[in-house]
Amino acid sequence: MADTPGAHIGLNEPQIGLTVPELWAQLLVNTIGFRQAELLATNGAVVGPAEAKRVGLVDLVVPAGKEAGLVGTAETVLQEWLKLPSLGRSLTKLAIRKPLADKLRDVEVLNKQVDAGWVFLSNPNTIKVMKATLDRLQGSKL
Repeated sequence: MADTPGAHIGLNEPQIGLTVPELWAQLLVNTIGFRQAELLATNGAVVGPAEAKRVGLVDLVVPAGKEAGLVGTAETVLQEWLKLPSLGRSLTKLAIRKPLADKLRDVEVLNKQVDAGWVFLSNPNTIKVMKATLDRLQGSKL
């Protein structure tokens, strides 16, 4: 991640009255651990580069003014990965990610997620919160 002014990452859905989809939340838990994911996701927090690295959301932060080196940094990391025997690394990565990957490929699971999302989005309370959010973002009443 580049350490540039305004750079941030996170799931800000709760800040605007939405829920973080279950599978996105699971990916966040898998990435940074339960407690950190819970803190970030339930508050809709977005964090800057240093905090993103601290909690494990990103692996590296490229210093401000060095954004042009972002691709070079990625290539350097990739070259290090390529030094490892690929089969063992690949199979280990697949094993670690398999439970969530299986859910993301399961049409029934995805349809349940879509249905749950629609129930949430069509709820009168959600609509009220979203309208208030849009009003706030537009700076005027609709």
